[in-house]
Amino acid sequence: MPQHICWVRQLYFWDNAGYWRTAALSALFFSDPAGLIRRTVESVFTNDYNYLPVIIPAAVMSVFGTSRIAFVLAIVNFYVVPFWAAMYVAVHDSPVSRSARSRCRSYPISR
Repeated sequence: MPQHICWVRQLYFWDNAGYWRTAALSALFFSDPAGLIRRTVESVFTNDYNYLPVIIPAAVMSVFGTSRIAFVLAIVNFYVVPFWAAMYVAVHDSPVSRSARSRCRSYPISR
């Protein structure tokens, strides 16, 4: 995946605004944590696209740098992977799934 990020030559216009907002927040993690909290709370009440979803990528970027690779990998590791894990658990542990498994066991395949 990091190779794909390096090879992409697409112009990011709207989503890139969120990326730079994250990069700006990452500078506040160690220098002014109280200011980071204040700006995040203010953005929740005043902005359509607030800072709340970008707090985790900003924390990662404050440690690993403000590159696009750090940003994308933070999103994948902290949002996409947990989402797919939760979906897997939800589908495989649902009552419908359990009843389908029990029906399959009750009808053995004969040759």
